[in-house]
Amino acid sequence: MNGGKSNAAGVAAPPGPITVSNVRERSFFPSGETHHCAHGNVLLAKSSEITAENRARCGRRSGEDGEAFCEIWSFEQRLCCRTCAFERVCTKAQVFQLPCQAPVQIEPAAAVRARHVAASPALHPNNAFR
Repeated sequence: MNGGKSNAAGVAAPPGPITVSNVRERSFFPSGETHHCAHGNVLLAKSSEITAENRARCGRRSGEDGEAFCEIWSFEQRLCCRTCAFERVCTKAQVFQLPCQAPVQIEPAAAVRARHVAASPALHPNNAFR
């Protein structure tokens, strides 16, 4: 969620907009870019500690007790979870629900055709006129 929407919804993450990549705030993507998330509730959930009491609800995590729920928290804290390689792992956890919808994934036509050809050899171009 971008900073403007987060501010309007009253859920903006502190300290406010990040205008440049920033190691202090651990944000490679500045506010307004597609990969940046400014939602305070997401920031809070990502930073929540794994504990013995919540470990089962956190799902599979590489972190130890006392470490943040987010797999990349130590070096990146504002990456949009929907663009993160760990999104599918994290969103399976009972304790982690994102306030936004997953974007629609559009698969290239060539990939769809290749999958169908692999599933049905009769569709292969070399077999088209046999």
